[in-house]
Amino acid sequence: MMPRLVSVVALLALGCHSPPALDQAPGQLAGILLHHQVSGEKALDAVRYFYADTSDVVGGWTAHYGDAPSLMLYVATTRDTVVAGTLITRTLDRVTSGETPFRDPSPLNQSGGSVYRMTGQKQIHYLFRFGADVIWLSADPDVARAALSDLLGGRNAAPDAS
Repeated sequence: MMPRLVSVVALLALGCHSPPALDQAPGQLAGILLHHQVSGEKALDAVRYFYADTSDVVGGWTAHYGDAPSLMLYVATTRDTVVAGTLITRTLDRVTSGETPFRDPSPLNQSGGSVYRMTGQKQIHYLFRFGADVIWLSADPDVARAALSDLLGGRNAAPDAS
């Protein structure tokens, strides 16, 4: 099996299959129940806060877990995997430039794919993609790693390389 941690160009050149879209929130993450999920324009407004350029975003949704909430998912659906990879790159560039309250983006190797970890607003943030979906997971530090593990494990697939 070919390693999944490769560039977008290599993925396209080799014709690797991407996992299906993440079209709805899991019922719970890190043992915390889904409080609510929002789609439509209200969700897109929230998605725009996190991502650098949403001109190629064709849909999306948000999900809040717990009453506080202690973790949130922000999913942006783009036209295709190339646009998703570009969106991640632009978002990381924006974070690195200091234009956001998020800091210290660093790549992780999680289940063979690229996941970027950041800090900010007293939470841990993870940025990655599945196919044409770009996912931002924000979580309190005590549940962040478990939420990421549940999200990735529940998909039976590694995140795509960005």
